[in-house]
Amino acid sequence: MEGRFDTLVETGYLSSSGTLVDTRPSLEHQVDLVWYLAGYGRLTACGWIISALHGGRDRDHRRAFYLYESTVGYGYDVSFSKDVESVNEAGVVWDSPWGYEHYSSEEVGWWMRNSLENPVLVPYIETLGLFAPDCWIRAAMGLRRGFKVCDTVGITPFVETVWGDSRRYRAQFRQEPSGRFLGGKFMTITPGVRIDWKIREDWIVWFRFREFVIVDPQARGIVDDQIAYYQQTESEIFSLGISYFF
Repeated sequence: MEGRFDTLVETGYLSSSGTLVDTRPSLEHQVDLVWYLAGYGRLTACGWIISALHGGRDRDHRRAFYLYESTVGYGYDVSFSKDVESVNEAGVVWDSPWGYEHYSSEEVGWWMRNSLENPVLVPYIETLGLFAPDCWIRAAMGLRRGFKVCDTVGITPFVETVWGDSRRYRAQFRQEPSGRFLGGKFMTITPGVRIDWKIREDWIVWFRFREFVIVDPQARGIVDDQIAYYQQTESEIFSLGISYFF
């Protein structure tokens, strides 16, 4: 069995469904465990919790603070050559909004992650769907490329876009878009960069910058009409984290 523990501080928070939830500092902890099945793939388990680093609890505060999430899944990789590999994982997810006063429903859903690892340009997709209390699907699709600066430092620029079906669109923006709406839409785009510094064999300190932009015109219009502080069409998000591998 292998594992990883992550702690990070962010100046803003994007939820797993691609929503800008807050633009003030938050603290996250995550533990990942992996059991390898000797040629038959791997089992994964994850526990994650986020909390606010400020005392503001506005009545309009969106859910995500003092929230716990757990996932279990299965992964299997397919190697095409020495440098090209398809990495695949899928499982179920459960969210519990502990301590959140204005949102008490637990969420249950499924998730899937796929990437084509290679030394040139890595395409990836992360799909999330809910069973309850709502039912919707969103997919985050992106490209990334890692560069090795030296033996201990690496830099990875990336760009990601989020597609949401019609139910996810309404759940995210809390309003029907104007005009006729058919199917889903690409709602946001998030370019960014991550820098990793390996300070020891089992410790990594990392920094990440992301520029969150709502690109759908109807979604931008809805956000511009709202006054909640977290509703912005564009936002810069800085993250500083440390990871321990065991």
